[in-house]
Order: sequence, then structure tokens, then C-alpha cells
Amino acid sequence: MYNADLKASEISQGKVISCLHCSNQTFAYLIAHYNNHWKSEDNLIWGDDTWNLYRCPVCNKVTLEYISAFSEDLDHEYDHLTGEPVIVPRTTILYPTESSNSIPEPHEDLPQELIADYNEARSIAHLSPRGAAALLRLLVQKLCKHLGASGSNINDDIAYLVKIGIPIDVQKAFDIVRIIGNEAVHPGTIDIRDDKETVHQLFILLNFIVQNQITQPRLINDLFSKLPSSKIEAIIKRDEK
Repeated sequence: MYNADLKASEISQGKVISCLHCSNQTFAYLIAHYNNHWKSEDNLIWGDDTWNLYRCPVCNKVTLEYISAFSEDLDHEYDHLTGEPVIVPRTTILYPTESSNSIPEPHEDLPQELIADYNEARSIAHLSPRGAAALLRLLVQKLCKHLGASGSNINDDIAYLVKIGIPIDVQKAFDIVRIIGNEAVHPGTIDIRDDKETVHQLFILLNFIVQNQITQPRLINDLFSKLPSSKIEAIIKRDEK
């Protein structure tokens, strides 16, 4: 718990953040702070964990930040003078758990049965990019089945959709989500543990696929059906020649 009424001495403490609640970049007040530094008995392994609670002066909502440093973390940089490895702390936003302002909403034509998967991936995208990418890969497989593929093997399903004529850009979008989602959960050459921007683009690609394969055909068919019946019959006869 914390006291919502800040003292004058507390107002000077804080930092500039992009508030995930209201999308404003502002100086947020630090209203609570906790640090835990620990070492193993032989002092060879250590960790440093910090939790910071900030309050946005614009929307008055809070953001919980977690900063962790671990002596055996492989994500490190090197001191340009000594050449020694320097541990780079990881920063994670624990709350809010979903940033609806940065990750696009599901396309309005995304099949209803897939919306829950999309929103689940969206809710963890900034907290676990790997988890979100894996969920999007699963969603792509389900989308392939919705478009007429078997749904048993995602690579074979994309190959089937290519055979029936999906555009090359759509095929590439499918394969990008498939490969990155697969690499996220298996050892490979792509590491997106902290790559939020790439995962953000996967959501955009998924909505692009829906727009191209579901929305556009629906709009064209709706307009075509409004043509005079005599014109439609003439088109059918023309194409039968």
C-alpha cells in the first residue's frame, strides 16, 4: 500500500515515462521503492532486484517497474576501457499488464473464435515477447484452417494457401509469424526475449493477413452482389467461354 498524498520531498523523485494508461510522456512521481540485493554463500553469484512504483500526474494511475540484475545473465555489455563484461539490468513493466495504446486491437474481421487468442497474446506482449510470439504462431495456424487449410501442420497449410493463390506478401507475412513464433520457444538464431518492437510488428502482420484474405474479398463480393442480375449473368456467360 502507499500514501496517495505525496510529500514535497517525494515530488522531486521520479523519472520521465511513457504512461501505458494514458499514452502521455510525462515526469512520473516515485511513490514507492523496494530493493533486494542478495549473494550466494561463496559470493560468486549475486542478484539485485528493484521494484519502483510511479504515479502519472496526468491520469493519476500507477505503473509498477521491476529492474533485475543477475551475475550470470548472458545479456551483458563490455566496458570500453577495461574490456570487462558489464551486467545490464533488465527492466520490465509489471503493471499495467496490457498496453492497449501500443499493440493494435484485433482486426474487426478476425474470426470470433480467434479473438481470445489474439487478446491473450496482446496482454503479455510487453511482459513476455516470446510468449506473445508463440501465441501468434498458434493463432496463424488456426487462421490457416479458417481459410481452408487442414490445420494439422502450419508449414503445409501455408503451402496449400500458396497453391490456391494467396499473394506473395501474404505468404511472407504468414511465414514471418510462423518462423519467429517457432524460434521464440525453441533454440535458434532469433532471440526476441526483449524484442518488443518485433512482436509489435507481428500483430500488425496478422491484421494485414485478415484484411487481405477476409475483409477485401467480403467487400468485393458484397459490391458484386449488388450489380443487376442481368449483368451478373452476362459476366458468368463470358467467363464460361
